[in-house]
Amino acid sequence: MKRTSKKKKSFVVLFLFALLAFTAVAVLISPLFEIRQIEVVGNSTIATEDILGRAQLETGQNMLAFSANVVRAQINQLPFVSQVDVVREFPDRVIITVRERVPVANIRVAHSATYLLIDDGGMVLESGSTSAPALPVAIGVDFANFAVGEYLEVENDLVFRDMLRLYRLFTRYDFFPKTVDMSNPADIVFYTDNLSIFFGSMSDMDRKIQYISAIKARFSPEARGFIEIRDINERPRFGLIR
Repeated sequence: MKRTSKKKKSFVVLFLFALLAFTAVAVLISPLFEIRQIEVVGNSTIATEDILGRAQLETGQNMLAFSANVVRAQINQLPFVSQVDVVREFPDRVIITVRERVPVANIRVAHSATYLLIDDGGMVLESGSTSAPALPVAIGVDFANFAVGEYLEVENDLVFRDMLRLYRLFTRYDFFPKTVDMSNPADIVFYTDNLSIFFGSMSDMDRKIQYISAIKARFSPEARGFIEIRDINERPRFGLIR
């Protein structure tokens, strides 16, 4: 009797296993769960085609035949991607939501005509022979190597962190110099089309940027001049060059 009972239990286990396997195969080949729509949202810089190319998803695939984690990891390889989420909406829709990195500055590679586009964390988003318009170009930043999609490793990390904070202040106060000369971190100089701004060190950078933004408004767009603000606690100087 015991042997018969064990046989029955084994038969039931095998039957259930076979039933589950059959059900899984049926679901995977069923047209009811085919992807009919793939929607990408949140991207403005990255082309939707590039995101879908990394995702390796196509209409006609089965909704359950891909790993959302794998798709996320593949899309995250795009330098401009900060965060990505992949959601299945049954029975036939996949939504890919992307959060992009925001570029804040260009860095010119020393002794070359190469420019790096970076975000506010120091990630290299792209490199090219021209700088991105409307964003400051930093010169005098020392580093040995760079790779697109990786964080830039500079020789003086503390100064670099301060520089990134400085660029965030540019955005906050809507002041964007054309060039930021970092050759001497103790005596930084900004250049706009018409102004030379002697900024000095990174001390009191928040107050300095506020002051520069206010003073700059007094200059006409065509006026050429300077702003001397190395020590915000002394009286800053500014004037026109005729």
